Amino acid sequence: MTTGWHFQPLTPGPTVREPIAGAFFASDAVSEPGEALVREGIQNSLDATLAGLKTSVRMSLVIENEDLDWQEASPYFAGASAHYTADGNGLRKEDLPGESEARAVLIFEDFGTCGLQGDPATPYPPKERGENNFFHFFRAEGLSDKEPGRRGSWGLGKDTFFRASRVNTVFGLTVRNDDGRRLLMGKTVLKSHWVGDNYCQDGYFGVRSDNENMVMPIESHDDIEQFQKAFRLERRNDPGLSIIVPWFDPEVTEHALLQAVFKNYSYAILSGDLDVIVETAGIGTWLEQNNLLNEARNFPEQASILPAIELAEWAISGDATASLLTLGMTNPTRGWSWDKSLFEDDLLKVLDGKLKGQEYIAIRVPVTVRKRDGTSAPSHFDVYMINENSGQRLRPVFIRDGIVISDVRAPFLRGIRALVIADDAPISEFLRQSENPSHTIWQGQQVKQDYTSGVGDLRFVVESVRRICDLVAAEDKEEDRRLLAEFFTVPGTGGRNGGSPPVQPPAPPPAQPSRFAIRPAQGGFSVVPGVAPITAGSHAEILVAYDVRRGSATGQYRTTDFQLNVSPIQYQYEGAEVIDTGDNRMIVRITEPDDFRLTVTGFDPNRQIYVDVKESGGA
Repeated sequence: MTTGWHFQPLTPGPTVREPIAGAFFASDAVSEPGEALVREGIQNSLDATLAGLKTSVRMSLVIENEDLDWQEASPYFAGASAHYTADGNGLRKEDLPGESEARAVLIFEDFGTCGLQGDPATPYPPKERGENNFFHFFRAEGLSDKEPGRRGSWGLGKDTFFRASRVNTVFGLTVRNDDGRRLLMGKTVLKSHWVGDNYCQDGYFGVRSDNENMVMPIESHDDIEQFQKAFRLERRNDPGLSIIVPWFDPEVTEHALLQAVFKNYSYAILSGDLDVIVETAGIGTWLEQNNLLNEARNFPEQASILPAIELAEWAISGDATASLLTLGMTNPTRGWSWDKSLFEDDLLKVLDGKLKGQEYIAIRVPVTVRKRDGTSAPSHFDVYMINENSGQRLRPVFIRDGIVISDVRAPFLRGIRALVIADDAPISEFLRQSENPSHTIWQGQQVKQDYTSGVGDLRFVVESVRRICDLVAAEDKEEDRRLLAEFFTVPGTGGRNGGSPPVQPPAPPPAQPSRFAIRPAQGGFSVVPGVAPITAGSHAEILVAYDVRRGSATGQYRTTDFQLNVSPIQYQYEGAEVIDTGDNRMIVRITEPDDFRLTVTGFDPNRQIYVDVKESGGA
């Protein structure tokens, strides 16, 4: 039995494939290694929380000559050094640690969790689905055993730790709750490379017998005690996982880690589900339920998100629960749709008064989550908002199961601070399935296969704050609807504060519910489902012109203004098909009444657009 680093020589036959999983994060909405590490690491720790316990996470930057004795730590890299410097291994030579620089490691430890459970000797994914997170952390790439209802997955999440290391290396020491075993293993992810022989991309730190290829974790009590001492781990026999990231990226600083925690996990901390400590040289900042807000106020860089943290604190308070206003349920047999009927009695007037009075508002939105297999489940999400009357362009913050989905492209609103929180199981799973690998974006295409009207239902959530405010404004009989251009804005279109004029907002709704709604888009407009139902196969006739002060906009249209079938005008659509375009007229056939969207762009940003949409029959 040999303990240390083991790299497997390439054998003829199988196709050589280089690791690519890290590219998902390098090109994703979260590209900073510190933020990606915090988001992915903590969400997987939260998923592993033991029943009845709170998750605690410690992130420590351990520097040589401060906390780290390199004589104790260096033996753990001896067998990998030649592979780090091999040509063609995928590491950038300029990123390799120099002889004169101080050695440093990042320690990520969670407590109150179950640890990496499952048979450590499993070499392949099992035939039947079953949880083996030891296998998925060390022996798999891009695979997950997470069941519905979990925040994330060790399928790609672990790659943020490898990406944070300048040598693509991590060690993991786990104590398992189910059997009490302590297991130590390390892994390096490189490209196939030459060190006297041609080696596979992955190297493992552990134990291997002379006649077997598979590397097993170390379980020797003395070896594990020595490892804990060398890297100054707090873990002893308490269940959980300790991850060591050697030679971490210079961008992973105490400041960057704290900022990522404030941005992504304030709600989970305020809810009492999570504590976090970030430390350097043994001096740490502890973030927990009772001090988070004060710590955020003492952290100048958080000034921009401090109001959102304050709103989140109110959202989990008894005051918010006591004042929760519940809307009516959307039609359980159709896609979710915003209309006045969801607001019983004088609720819209109540909301109007609260917005004008700059009061906190809590709204529960019931929905029915429908799957294509015919099953459905009642669920809900909650909206919390306040009118800050600041004139600042703000997007709602979306939170799913305690994690902020940071790049949801919801409409901007002026002065409206809002949180949209989804933690009820059916809608949480629906939203989770729509997410990209780094859990920053909701994408309609991701839920089309499994959910009925999934695209439209996702849009219902994304546009919820905008649509609520829209309905409240429509209820106010004295509201000048043209002022909506000051309330709802589109990035890059300006407004009275400077820049180009905004896209002209839709005209006041007719007496009968409209089948179509017009939304501003960057450089143009979108047509989406309105309130009244639409028949599949029906046609929408769209007329477009630049708005005028007097007379008919469409009557004064000139081909020199634009032509819908000539560049630079472009259009994209889903759930519909364009069957005819003329100068300023377009005919669209609706194929998916609940999920369609047509977006037309390329107009002069300095002119307002007039859009008229009518149903024109069809077959």
